[in-house]
Amino acid sequence: GYGIGRIIFPVWQNHRMVGWQGRCLDKDVSDKEPKYWFPPGSRSDTWLYNMDRARWCDSVVLVEGVLDVFKVGPSGVARFGKMTHPRQLTLLRAIWGTRSLIYLPDTNDPRAIDKAREEALDWQIRGLFSGGVEIVYLPKNRDPGSMEHEEIQKIIKEKTGKDIP
Repeated sequence: GYGIGRIIFPVWQNHRMVGWQGRCLDKDVSDKEPKYWFPPGSRSDTWLYNMDRARWCDSVVLVEGVLDVFKVGPSGVARFGKMTHPRQLTLLRAIWGTRSLIYLPDTNDPRAIDKAREEALDWQIRGLFSGGVEIVYLPKNRDPGSMEHEEIQKIIKEKTGKDIP
């Protein structure tokens, strides 16, 4: 089935499982198979991984993937890629529009950094988050998923003055 050779991460929104993401383990699937797998016909562009838990945090930390959320902690949400879909942005605004958003791009991918700058600038100009939008750059060539939670906390505190749980 779809889960062979993958870790399955259920996606919950509003206390309801809306889908899942399967992520391959490096050597368990061939190079011809996709690294990530979603249920056929699903709309992952309407999901934010960890939304239900993060909604209680003052600031949300936006990252690319599920493994990044594990390292960021309770305030992290993943959008399953480098780009925020308009439906995901609607969810972010509905929950954190009166609070702040911390954007944590992967610094090991120049395209991710460029996309983060573009999106953050657009959201700041439009005033979508009354507490502000701040990009926090990790050390060069680092991915949140490869770092320790305490290290990410410290960098976010130094760059924004905000504490994340």
